[in-house]
Amino acid sequence: MRKASLTLLFFILFAIPFKARAGWVITRETRDSYGNKSTQTVFIEDSLMRFETPSSISIFNLAEQRITLIFAQHQAYWEGSASELRQQIFEIADQQMLELIQHAPPDKQDTLRKMYAIERKKREKEMSNTVPTMFPNISIIRTNKTAVILGYATRLYPFSL
Repeated sequence: MRKASLTLLFFILFAIPFKARAGWVITRETRDSYGNKSTQTVFIEDSLMRFETPSSISIFNLAEQRITLIFAQHQAYWEGSASELRQQIFEIADQQMLELIQHAPPDKQDTLRKMYAIERKKREKEMSNTVPTMFPNISIIRTNKTAVILGYATRLYPFSL
């Protein structure tokens, strides 16, 4: 009897349709002036956004203000805040510029170092004047306005900055 009632309970649970929540999936294909095709897919749900290309995946967690970058081909990933990403990008640029200067002709290296020092000071000044944010403050408002787009029922959610 107990086995029959459990079987009936499972049958009822699986027979009742459940309303599923799903986010957005947006795929975009573009071609450059040489005819090369590139594809990017964006997944959006709640406070998560995932941008996927054949070579990388970027995940933005808006609630936690975190960014995750994944490069599967290189078996590498990075995770941090927008300001940490910005800082690391500038550190990598410094390393690359110093390598370029070292490979320049000896008579040009001093001039290049001075030019780069000027540019670096400008960048440091810009960084100290601005606080990087992942996205500006956006408010999204639910409305009662609806429409049918490509056969799907939609609801208007206007936003303001």
